[in-house]
Amino acid sequence: FYSKYILRSMLKRFIPDADKPYTAPISQINNNIHMFFKSYLKKLKGEKKELIKQIVNVYPYYKQQPDKTIHFTRGILEMFAYMPDHRLDLLQIITERGIQIDASLSRQQLACYGRLKKKEKKEGSGSSESELDSGGGTTD
Repeated sequence: FYSKYILRSMLKRFIPDADKPYTAPISQINNNIHMFFKSYLKKLKGEKKELIKQIVNVYPYYKQQPDKTIHFTRGILEMFAYMPDHRLDLLQIITERGIQIDASLSRQQLACYGRLKKKEKKEGSGSSESELDSGGGTTD
């Protein structure tokens, strides 16, 4: 009965909260989360399907801050090591969310990204992503 809530709570730990900064390095927190999942799934092998369901439920909304999606996706990808029988399910979830993000991009954001990439090639250095996030302030 409580497994759904336990899994959901642990999965939410992959998502950084700007209001509550971590007291430990993110890499250490992620290692601890994965150690928990490995132990949990080792003892309760039947809970892998419930974990997949909860990944779908907890996955950050695609229009939220990109760092939330990035951290969560990175955490899910690291599960490949100890969930080999569910790799296809994990990859399908990540792909579906990637498609949602891609479909939600406006022409303005795509044009801005194209301009930034051209500018980056010319200058040979990285550019600010804040310009990309705001849409660059121009319309095409």
